[in-house]
Amino acid sequence: MNKSKQTKEMHKSNFTGYGFNINIGSVLTAVIAIIGFVILVVINYSTILESTTKLRDGMLLVFEKPMLLAMFFCLVAVIAISISPLGKIRIGGDEAKPDFKRFSWYSMLFGAGMGIGFMFWGVAEPLFHNDYTPLFSSSSNVESALATTFFHWGLFPWALYALVSLALAFYAYNMKLPLAPRSMFYPLLKDRIYGLTGDIIDGLAVVVTLFSLASSLGFGALQVNAGFNYLFDVAISSNVQIIIIIVVTGFATISVVSGVDKGVRILSEANIILAATLGTLFFILGSTTSIISNGISALGNYLTNLISVNFNIVTGSEAANAAAGYDWAATWTLFYWAWWIGWALFVGMFIAKISKGRSVRDFLLSVTVVPTIIAILWFSIFGTVAIDTNALVGGELFNAVSIDESVSLYALVASMDVSQVIKIILDVISITLIVSFFVTSSDSGSLVVDGLTSGGAVNTPTKQKIFWTSMQAVLAIALIIVGGESALDIIQMVLIITASPFSIIIILIILLLIYQLILYKKHIEKPTK
Repeated sequence: MNKSKQTKEMHKSNFTGYGFNINIGSVLTAVIAIIGFVILVVINYSTILESTTKLRDGMLLVFEKPMLLAMFFCLVAVIAISISPLGKIRIGGDEAKPDFKRFSWYSMLFGAGMGIGFMFWGVAEPLFHNDYTPLFSSSSNVESALATTFFHWGLFPWALYALVSLALAFYAYNMKLPLAPRSMFYPLLKDRIYGLTGDIIDGLAVVVTLFSLASSLGFGALQVNAGFNYLFDVAISSNVQIIIIIVVTGFATISVVSGVDKGVRILSEANIILAATLGTLFFILGSTTSIISNGISALGNYLTNLISVNFNIVTGSEAANAAAGYDWAATWTLFYWAWWIGWALFVGMFIAKISKGRSVRDFLLSVTVVPTIIAILWFSIFGTVAIDTNALVGGELFNAVSIDESVSLYALVASMDVSQVIKIILDVISITLIVSFFVTSSDSGSLVVDGLTSGGAVNTPTKQKIFWTSMQAVLAIALIIVGGESALDIIQMVLIITASPFSIIIILIILLLIYQLILYKKHIEKPTK
């Protein structure tokens, strides 16, 4: 039986009653893990928080070098595959055509990947690096701060996303395997991916994805609530946050039901246009010369030193970090690397879903370079304006952000020397964009979970999509009720704990992908005469 027939047979064995089309093994794995975790948190919240914190710190120490190596290896692999003959392979075969125009494609992959993170950290992170010791050294604090921020949001994480999504897309569209994480292990497991082993792999991916989305939705509610409190004096409370989650989930449901080509695409394009508008306004209102100068100098520093900085990080030794010129930022970087690895399956699944028809070279370079360019522009603008404004107000902006990072963008607007009308415009655009990015993350995540729980089936019932969109909200609300922000912190720590050892598996997945690409190029593609 060939691979496509095996995939169809696997999907035929799905449970298809009551408006669902689900793979029982994957769903049971996910349900048992999620319910078990929630029960543990409810029964013994304080002990779970303490033990999770200790385990997270221990895992980062144990797996720091594998994570650093994995991120570096991803970037090297992107470059190597792109410049090799393997880059000519087309996802979906020689006759495949892209499902989306380039602008739509860029909009969707960026919105699902890091859009909301830019809104949350665009002001706060450069401010922190400017005040503390950054990873990149320079005679200019602003340059060092921006280069360090580029490091966390640039080439390394996007190279990771590019390779995971390429693996998923290639196995699904070229080898006719399920569009699911189980397929990435086909060269090693062969037909066992269709059985219990594959079900467990997909089930664990569902757990990681739902936890990622629930924590994102929960923290998003906190940020929007903080914005309403800062701007309109709305009380900060769990009730308000629950209402925000319900409203965001409602919009996400409408988007999911509309489909990728309508709801998700249109919303993603609107996000990019709105983000470009906000960035342009800050670029004009800030010191344009300073933004350009700092951005260019920081970019040069970043590109020149990103490899050496990555391998100089040693979080297990404060003395080594002090000798290298930084301390706390090293730990922050490891948190980032673990966080990106934890999100890789979710983001990779969504990008793979929308990327059929592009060449491997076009795919890898686009997914790695284009979002990195956007990150450099975004942090150059908001970071420079924030640092300049903080100096003008005597450090008051930094003090406000240190107390609560979620108000950083609103606090910046309030501190700027512009008219009240302009401040209102900036605030309205900002909070609209934050909500919109959260809706985009939620709807794209729902589509991913829907695919994972169906064993990678392409067409699934509408009721099932609505169900998984609602489950994100239920999980996020439950966590807020149980422990608020601390409960969401536990979820983040669990993701970091699971992602740390996964760094080793990432390297294995890349090696298997390269091996399979070589076989495909050699044995499946017919040479042209």
